[in-house]
Amino acid sequence: MSAVIQAYFEDGTYTSGPMRLSKDLCETQQEFEFNIVAPGGAECARVLQTIFTKDSTAAQKFRLGKVVVSIEKWLGPERANGEVDVEEELKVLTEIATLSTEPAESSVGEWRSFNRLAIPASHIADKEDARDEGTGRFNFECEETSQRARILRKEDGDDILDAQHISLPGGITTGVVVSGNNLVISAGWSTARGVCKVVEREYERDGATALVEVRDSSRVFDRWVGGEM
Repeated sequence: MSAVIQAYFEDGTYTSGPMRLSKDLCETQQEFEFNIVAPGGAECARVLQTIFTKDSTAAQKFRLGKVVVSIEKWLGPERANGEVDVEEELKVLTEIATLSTEPAESSVGEWRSFNRLAIPASHIADKEDARDEGTGRFNFECEETSQRARILRKEDGDDILDAQHISLPGGITTGVVVSGNNLVISAGWSTARGVCKVVEREYERDGATALVEVRDSSRVFDRWVGGEM
């Protein structure tokens, strides 16, 4: 994959990667970091996701490995004056981190999504001008979309993607999806029922050497995004 590239968004959400951890004759182990800030900006979920890349010509070239999650909260300037009950705040964070995982069926339906797109400047500039290649410079765009989620089954045939997902307590989800010529690596955090933030890094699948774009999406279930975020 390409050199380490970091993308930052205005609410403090950011993602960084890939960081190479090891390489042998068969696989390369790389790590991606996602820092997902909840609405309001006080809490964040930090997700470290390991991806294994196979150098063989096997159909499954990518697989999801170890996932490490930490839930953090900014205590503010009151902490310096001893006005914050740290034990109580720790109890709240523990409750958030141990929330039960929602069943997949609860996500079926229409989601409205407000997306912040970070597109590498090298994808927009003239192809002959490679000065921004690998520098981490982005052009930012916004869009609002609607998506319909459903559970794919064997009878769906070609609609089934080469995908791996992990759902963890606390509303954390991670995944790697191969769709067509692109590879999407993502992490999400559902801070309340029907409310989710998802950060995605999309690469060209051919060697996964080029970052296509980074998406920071605020999604709500069955209602207008602007009225929630």
